[in-house]
Amino acid sequence: MGYDIGWIIPRLRSPGLLWNCASSITVAVVGLFSKIVIEWLNKTTVYNAEGLARALRRPPGVPLLTVSNHHSCFDDPGLWGVLELRTLLSRRRMRWSLAAHDICFTRALHAAFFALGKCVPVVRGAGVYQPAIDFCIERLNRGEWVHIFPEGRVNVDKEHIRLKWGVGRMIGECSRAPLVLPVWHEGMDRILPNAEPYLLQFRRRALLSVGQPIQLDSLLASLRKSNASEEESRAAITARIQDELLRLRNHTHRRLVAAAGPAADGLLQHRYTQPDPARPSLDHTHRRLVAAAGPAADGLLQHRPHAPPAGGGRRARGRRAAAAQVHPARPSLDHTHRRLVAAAGPAADGLLQHRPSLDHTPRRLVAAAGPAADGLLQHRTDILTNPSDDAPYISFGHEMPNGKEKEKEKDI
Repeated sequence: MGYDIGWIIPRLRSPGLLWNCASSITVAVVGLFSKIVIEWLNKTTVYNAEGLARALRRPPGVPLLTVSNHHSCFDDPGLWGVLELRTLLSRRRMRWSLAAHDICFTRALHAAFFALGKCVPVVRGAGVYQPAIDFCIERLNRGEWVHIFPEGRVNVDKEHIRLKWGVGRMIGECSRAPLVLPVWHEGMDRILPNAEPYLLQFRRRALLSVGQPIQLDSLLASLRKSNASEEESRAAITARIQDELLRLRNHTHRRLVAAAGPAADGLLQHRYTQPDPARPSLDHTHRRLVAAAGPAADGLLQHRPHAPPAGGGRRARGRRAAAAQVHPARPSLDHTHRRLVAAAGPAADGLLQHRPSLDHTPRRLVAAAGPAADGLLQHRTDILTNPSDDAPYISFGHEMPNGKEKEKEKDI
């Protein structure tokens, strides 16, 4: 049987003077520690920091709800290390945050520490009607700041997860429409990896992108006008939050690739997307980048696997040497590849995904047949041995290896 957390929320509702003093010290110490780790021992870039600052300076009585992705156990409090010191040191201005009861509240000492740090124990799997959600709605009604990870768990694989409906209930049942601010971050799992021994790392890169406030007034008004049920309202509000959070994610990735170039590889190297399971690295950002920049995308995508095969005879070695001279960083991206990518954009994916190299014959075939050549070439390894008189050889109108005159295409 786990630790009994029944005392925590009643204590948070009615704290005494001693509790408030201990909570102020805990919030200040954890905030300073997060700032040292995030800004001094690691390199963190913040997009739209002023947007977060404006939200914290909102008029009195306006509730603030921030939502973000969840990639590491250090996301909270680590994310808030970018705040100003006067906010980090103020217990009144700092956020309330939901924390899993089976991870953060397993012992009396741990429970006291997290509760003093304004963390509320939520029981995963207990639904939207539970004391933790009720308490957060109360805090929002008092105009305070609540932060939530609507994915409901640490998304180690960074996959697409449907958001939990708790965030929809908080917004729908708040007496005053809260200021909802989406936040997307990358790199926190590099500062505190999700693998043993779970030690903080230093000199890592992280990114924090603050979006624009989500406008929900029209949605809430339409839900009230249509007499939508509580379940329908929660589903509609949560879906809107998810759409805005994913939009911020895509925008953040585009800005990251545009600003950092190849340096973005470390932050995004483990990301997987659903549209193309055969090539997990060719996500939405890569396709748009190739379509827009053509050969100019070469520098950003220089680590994509198109290396020519090893071995082979003099012709194979000659082709590898020639390709290396064309582009030393990407020896397989020769002139034909660049022209194909520039002309076809994402449509070149089918032709190039299984093609380590292009020799003379496949180049002529691609030039003549275009995408129709895909069926003939998709399994070719293009490893040629030293031709001999009695070795089978395919000719497409060029000179045979034994010096014969040009012939038409023949079968093996």
